[in-house]
Amino acid sequence: MTHSHTHPQPHAHGPRHARPRKPGATARYVEHHTYDWSVPLALGLFFGAYVGFLEHDGGSSAGKSAIVGLIAAAVCFAVCYAIGRRQGSMITEVKTLAYAVAFGCAFGFLYGLSGATVFKASMMGLLLGAIMGMCALYVFRNRAR
Repeated sequence: MTHSHTHPQPHAHGPRHARPRKPGATARYVEHHTYDWSVPLALGLFFGAYVGFLEHDGGSSAGKSAIVGLIAAAVCFAVCYAIGRRQGSMITEVKTLAYAVAFGCAFGFLYGLSGATVFKASMMGLLLGAIMGMCALYVFRNRAR
């Protein structure tokens, strides 16, 4: 017994869940992907939890540590979300600077919570921000090719 075809034929318009676009239609909407908000949310939650831990380890009460952690999580989420949403319209150098500043400020803040002086925390944030800037510039320049 022979079959007319042994492999199923692919759907003419792609996967069933994809909507075919009309010829000549322009995109009037922006596709929203889950990672547009999930990556900044995960970073914000992790950062906020670590800030709360460091704050509590430094001698603060659990309530104050939780409030500081929630504020840090909200700020981290907002900054990461804003950079992620706008990075497509930024030139490479501005995008690099945005990532470097966010990274340097975040880790300088964490280092300051660990008991370091403001100067040491600032220098550590500046150093780590510069390293992040070099890494980001390398990635953005090589990915653009």
